[in-house]
Amino acid sequence: MPPRPDLTLGNLCIYVKETCDCSFVDPETYVSTDSMLPDKAGITAAESIPTNGTVSKYRPKDILVSNIRPYFKKIWQSDRHGTCSNDVLVIRAKDERISDYLFALLSDDRFFEHIMLGSKGTKMPRGDKNQIFTYSVHDLTLPDMLTIGNLSSIINKLITCNQSINDNLLNICKSYYHKVISESTEFVFLSDLAEVCYGKDHKHLDNGNYPVYGSGGIMRYCEKPLFQGKESVLIPRKGSLNNVMFVSEPFWSVDTMFYTKMKNEYAGKYLYFRLSELNLAEMNSGSAVPSMTTDILNDIEIPYPGDELLQSFDLRIQPLFNQMATNNNEISHLTKLRDYLLPKLMSGEINISTLELPTKYSFSAASSHHE
Repeated sequence: MPPRPDLTLGNLCIYVKETCDCSFVDPETYVSTDSMLPDKAGITAAESIPTNGTVSKYRPKDILVSNIRPYFKKIWQSDRHGTCSNDVLVIRAKDERISDYLFALLSDDRFFEHIMLGSKGTKMPRGDKNQIFTYSVHDLTLPDMLTIGNLSSIINKLITCNQSINDNLLNICKSYYHKVISESTEFVFLSDLAEVCYGKDHKHLDNGNYPVYGSGGIMRYCEKPLFQGKESVLIPRKGSLNNVMFVSEPFWSVDTMFYTKMKNEYAGKYLYFRLSELNLAEMNSGSAVPSMTTDILNDIEIPYPGDELLQSFDLRIQPLFNQMATNNNEISHLTKLRDYLLPKLMSGEINISTLELPTKYSFSAASSHHE
């Protein structure tokens, strides 16, 4: 069923134009393009807030889309009242009942491809607000939109549940880390624990099963890994310098991202927690673009607890990291299900009437297996 040519996104929603002075910004609810996560992964806490000018306002059920570099697919459905950067589009359903359906519609890869077709600029493309609302949509009945919205909401809540569990597990690991670091009586340099290595360009690689990491997270999957060791800490070389990552699988790192080879097999997680709590952005060596160097990283002093305590710490938190990896796999499967099934339902390729979906969903029951 092709989309009806006269039915566009603009028939279903509006741009929210409410603004306020930045003096009213609450850091807890402020959303910037940088705090929006790539690949539809939601948001994280903003590292900074504006000090002058105005900001946009949003409310629960509004959909926020980053209008800078749309190919990163940054989108989030709000669950609160707050403010955001003027580079973030705030989109609201004309009929609040279809807010969840609208979020599913805007999360489709084809929507981001549409934005890119009308974007302007090369280094930092920006979507055209008028062109965005010309996106052709399928003419579905209200019951079908509600069904798709309900399914979208269920899957997204399961994803969020797993993410919340991982956040709690990570906080437990951090508490162990702080206990260990408080007992550390000597210092070593980062270069004593790990070798800092340069990432490489990935554009020549075919698609495959190995994640390609940039400063914003996974960019794509390629045919072969650059690193195959047990664990590595990834550190941005350009851009968002504080976005440190821990990886325990073979991967490829792009040329704007350092990766590390551990010199002590138990140092990976400990080094990750240490670097995550430092403000690497303050060590910036660049001017226009924040930059990091191997010399700066190698000279960072690391409190060292000794070999025995370091090994004990690593072994103690390994089961928690294993559980986080299991949850991440479930998130990956749910994400693939969402991105495969919902577009086919919205396009009519899969008949909604053939699905048996709950009309009311008990989320606590669905998440009880994690408790």
